[in-house]
Amino acid sequence: NIPVTEAIRRMKYPINREHPFIEVDLNKCIACQKCVRICPYSAIDFKIINKGTPYEYISFSFKDHCTNCGNCVDICPTGALVKKDLKVPYLRTEAKSVKSVCGYCGTGCNLTIWVKNGRILEITGADLPPNYGSLCVKGRFGFEYYKHKDRLKKPLLRKNLKEDFKEVDWDTALDYIAEKLLEFRDKYGPESIGFLTSSQISNEENYLLQKIARVIFKSNNVDCSVRVCHAPSVAGLAATVGTGAACAAFDEIFNTETLFLIGSDPLASHPIIAEKILKALDQGLKLIVADPIKIELADKAHLWLNLKPGTNVPLLNGIAYIILKEKLYNKEFVNKFTENFDKYMHYILSEWEPTIVERITGVKKVFIEQAAYIFATSKRGLILWGLGLTEHRSGSYGVMAAANLATLCGFWGKPGCGAMPLRGHCNVQGACDMGGLPYVLPGYQSYSDSFVKLKFQEVWGSSLSEKEGLTLNKMLERAKAGRMKAFYIIGYDIAMCHSNLKEVWKALENLNLLVIQDIFMPFTGNWAHIVLPAACIFEKEGTFTNGERRVQLFEKAIDPPGEALPDWEILIKLAKKLGYNWNYSSPSDIAEEIGKVWDAWKGLKYYRLKEIGIQWPCLDETHPGTSLLFTSGFPKGKIRLAYPQYIPPLEEPAKEYPFVLITGKRLIHFRCGGKTRR
Repeated sequence: NIPVTEAIRRMKYPINREHPFIEVDLNKCIACQKCVRICPYSAIDFKIINKGTPYEYISFSFKDHCTNCGNCVDICPTGALVKKDLKVPYLRTEAKSVKSVCGYCGTGCNLTIWVKNGRILEITGADLPPNYGSLCVKGRFGFEYYKHKDRLKKPLLRKNLKEDFKEVDWDTALDYIAEKLLEFRDKYGPESIGFLTSSQISNEENYLLQKIARVIFKSNNVDCSVRVCHAPSVAGLAATVGTGAACAAFDEIFNTETLFLIGSDPLASHPIIAEKILKALDQGLKLIVADPIKIELADKAHLWLNLKPGTNVPLLNGIAYIILKEKLYNKEFVNKFTENFDKYMHYILSEWEPTIVERITGVKKVFIEQAAYIFATSKRGLILWGLGLTEHRSGSYGVMAAANLATLCGFWGKPGCGAMPLRGHCNVQGACDMGGLPYVLPGYQSYSDSFVKLKFQEVWGSSLSEKEGLTLNKMLERAKAGRMKAFYIIGYDIAMCHSNLKEVWKALENLNLLVIQDIFMPFTGNWAHIVLPAACIFEKEGTFTNGERRVQLFEKAIDPPGEALPDWEILIKLAKKLGYNWNYSSPSDIAEEIGKVWDAWKGLKYYRLKEIGIQWPCLDETHPGTSLLFTSGFPKGKIRLAYPQYIPPLEEPAKEYPFVLITGKRLIHFRCGGKTRR
């Protein structure tokens, strides 16, 4: 019965609140050191001073390179480490646990959301692949944006950009959208309307928007930010091995002997992938890093290739030169699975001698040779890349060059082998899978293929256009010329994110109708006529497909604010206003239809996904999914070795200002900061 003030005075250690997310109370510490062992970054300094004496005490601190992931908090058994934002202590039995998926990067970490009285108390990592309980700072702590005062709560309407927005009801907003879109379709043709999907909404929602475009408006003008970022990955892989998706699971990092990382800084962009790499390094992994910036992983790499920005293709071709010249390639694999090896070898040996590569890339010949020997003499090799490889004029060629290296070494269709991108957003893969592209239907099926077209027409009950759709850049050009009348955009802030922003703004000013569907008012809203309030990931149900083709279910945890609705509900209401009474009662109904038009989704049922995510292709309800592609061959029979060309940048640094700006990822932020800045 001592007073609280006296109890605090008797405490041996003061409570430390200096960490941005974690409160430390060493009075509760039992020195189990679980926090030390779980930290993949060795970021905790823990000591027992004067051990075994009356003066024994614990010294505990976070090192400067702590990433604030919070894994130490979740494993602490006593409450010595607790989350500062968890204001009210609670028993897990008092809260409801909800299965979810992280809405940030393309790793697709599984979450458990703890909810009480309609509020999210905290988020913990679920012990499922690909994260197995681990989370980064954004996944664990970056969730409170859902209750930010800036959330959109009611539909907003203005008939011209000189007016202020007025709150309206859903019927008024959707009636206006439907009237205008049908008017433009009938007066100016289907090509006058553009639809932009998003890597931030579910598979089912992406599917619905492109279906509206193709069925109701007979238009293939469907595009998304995904194509702008990772189209070179899809194109480069499809041109070589025959499919543009990831060939393996992230856990193959533990099965490979050598990892070649190019154009990516996983510690900033994909922290859980970085954790896997760090653990694999402790187990003997050889790491080659190719990056103009000396990223943190370059310090731990066996070889760092500090190439000049934009010279990925010459570097990879130079490595291929050494492999070919020294006959380090896998002759059996090349003879069996490639169709144009002799022509490819002639191209590489005649064009990419290492001294030429050194002059272009700045990487010394000896390091190019070392990279070739390390990679080609490994029994298993894996190549991972990010936007540093793809976002260049020669981005597709960069991916082809990476695929060529894997092919030369026979690194396909086996554990620990392959070449694959690290997807940037939570549903980059899914947005493409669902047909958010102007030149293919869902499942990358061609609308010019008569069999495919017939299948879709039977399921959709509608004829389809074979006219190739416009990419976003072409839509913007048409808008500037006054030939594009309307955009319907979900979760994509093109006035903030796209290149050549002034040209984007000119295009948006020319539109007769711009519809925005989002959780916050984006910068693009400055040119919008209608803004529709959408539910965030915690407020709806659906699936995302992560960067390893793993389709994962997220469930509804809380209600959306005000009159905000899930995107799929908004789109169904809009379709009804447009004269199409689509009979979907839930996202699972939409998923069932996806399985009817794309065989790879046939076995992906919600009752299965409630247990664990499944990697497509999954051909029936008993199929376990496909972790590793190409185990029994390649889609086109053989791999076509590409002839990657080097296309220099349009602009070079001036002699008086010899600098190049390299943009990159920041661990604590995501995209334009729409969620992380709140």
